[in-house]
Amino acid sequence: VSSMAHMSVNKSYDIDFNNLHYQHGGYDSFASYSRSKKANILLQNSSEKNDLVGVDGTVVCLHPGAVRTELQRNYLASWWRKALSALFYPVILFTFKNSTQGAQTNLYCTL
Repeated sequence: VSSMAHMSVNKSYDIDFNNLHYQHGGYDSFASYSRSKKANILLQNSSEKNDLVGVDGTVVCLHPGAVRTELQRNYLASWWRKALSALFYPVILFTFKNSTQGAQTNLYCTL
């Protein structure tokens, strides 16, 4: 499962294959999330090009749409992020999918 966050992976948030577990520092929660989504796409592209030997199936990468989840619970530590979240909550409430609706894309691709 991917997200639009993969688009933020650029020179400043590039995947550092020598520091995947941040053992050399440099951890940032949003950068880490973005890198993981970019890695999902890279894996799917690599799998598609290299035909997995002995595997009967299809590798897909999908974006379920905007889904209300608890993903942001640790991201909202600062007061201004909490204020923005409270300001945009009505929009999010009526435009984002709930978790059950968000899972439908995954289920469609799986089944």
